[in-house]
Amino acid sequence: MLSVSLYAQDGIMNQGEMVSKKVYHEIPFFNTKDEIVQFVTLKGKSFKFIFDTGAPLAISNELQNSHQYPILHLVPLKDAHNNSDTIKIVLIDTIQIGNIVFKDIPAVVIDFKNSPIGCQNIDGIIGSNIARFLLVQFDLSQNKIIFTDQHDKIIFAKEKLPIILDNQSNAFFKVNFNDTIIDSLHFDSGMGKLYDMNISTAKN
Repeated sequence: MLSVSLYAQDGIMNQGEMVSKKVYHEIPFFNTKDEIVQFVTLKGKSFKFIFDTGAPLAISNELQNSHQYPILHLVPLKDAHNNSDTIKIVLIDTIQIGNIVFKDIPAVVIDFKNSPIGCQNIDGIIGSNIARFLLVQFDLSQNKIIFTDQHDKIIFAKEKLPIILDNQSNAFFKVNFNDTIIDSLHFDSGMGKLYDMNISTAKN
């Protein structure tokens, strides 16, 4: 839905900070193929967002029209039919998820109503440039996602893989198929599956 290279210009999406300390917050989920819904607080009001590490923080056109966040950047965009448009990147002064408060976080403004996920009736996306501040654990046994900055709140697996973050804080790690194929995997919580192999990789 969102092009990684489009919004990662000069690391503009990685501004801001998490002002809360020693936090712990859980998001329940029951089906890995469903969108992960979380209500966030903007200017004292609650709004329906989804958690998607494959995208940056995003808000709807309607939210931007009502809140009038300052514009950081305008990104020219062309679709497959060569139609031109402009994407706004705005600065969110304060956003709260559970008991966790973030300040001065850039967000992309999206027309969700006319998007492929318009039927979800969401107000925004909690994305990679928010997740970068936290330890995030997907606990399938208890159907919950944990957000925390405390290592002792997380059960770590015995096997660990190094994660590489790009300048939009998208998380990538390597997958290895019997040492014959080594591929780079983008961890995207908005997808219903863990891995899609690139056609060129499969042919090799």
